[in-house]
Amino acid sequence: MIILVAGTRTVSYPEEVFDVNGMNLVTGNTTPNYFINFFGLAILLFGVGSLLSHAEIRRRSRK
Repeated sequence: MIILVAGTRTVSYPEEVFDVNGMNLVTGNTTPNYFINFFGLAILLFGVGSLLSHAEIRRRSRK
C-alpha cells in the first residue's frame, strides 16, 4: 500500500529544449510514476493471493 501511495505522486524534472539560438532548460515538467504503481500493484495482488491460498489450504486441512 505504501508503494501504491508513493506511486500516486508526480515527479517534476527539468527538460532540455533545443532552440535555434542554443539550448534552453525548461523546468516544471511532470510525469506520473507508472513504474512504481506497477510494482506496488503487483506486490499487493501477490500478497492478497497468498493470503487467500493460505486460508484455503487451512480450511481444507481441517476436514
